[in-house]
Amino acid sequence: MEYDRLSEELKKMEEAKNAAANQLKSYLKEAETGTVGGRKVTWKLVSKSTVDTKRLKSEQPEVYSSFLKDSSYRRLSVA
Repeated sequence: MEYDRLSEELKKMEEAKNAAANQLKSYLKEAETGTVGGRKVTWKLVSKSTVDTKRLKSEQPEVYSSFLKDSSYRRLSVA
């Protein structure tokens, strides 16, 4: 099936891309920026804050419930 063939090809390409990214990281070592093959490469620490929804739900269930937003979508699954 074409879907299976493409899925396997995509998996292999993702693995190759991850290997290439790891190679770039090894070139940079601890540096945040560098030049590899004439191109600027950056590898910076990114931080973000998130809401601990599990804790919010247990400690403030009414607040949690008031901010819930329902959404739906269709998921394709091939078995």
